[in-house]
Amino acid sequence: MVDFGAAPLSLRHVDLQNASPGTQIAVRGSGFDSGATASAGGGAASVLLTDENTLTLTIPGAASGSRDMVLTGSDGETYTPENAVVLP
Repeated sequence: MVDFGAAPLSLRHVDLQNASPGTQIAVRGSGFDSGATASAGGGAASVLLTDENTLTLTIPGAASGSRDMVLTGSDGETYTPENAVVLP
C-alpha cells in the first residue's frame, strides 16, 4: 500500500452556480476538512463539512454578477476558482 498523503484542495463541481444570498449550495472537490472556510464575492460564507469531498456553503450577501469563490483549508492552503458563483 502506498500513502499519497492528503488530497490537495480543489473544486470539481458547484451544484448551483446561480445563487442568491442565503442560498445553500453543495461544493464538491477534495482536500476539505472541518477547519475549511470559504468566501464568495468577498463575503464570508457559512461552511458545513458534509464529508472530505463535500462542503455545504451558505452564500453571503455580495454585489451581483459573476464572483470568485475562495476555499481555504485548515492548513492555510487556498484555492480560488474564478467566477464560481453568479449572484443576482
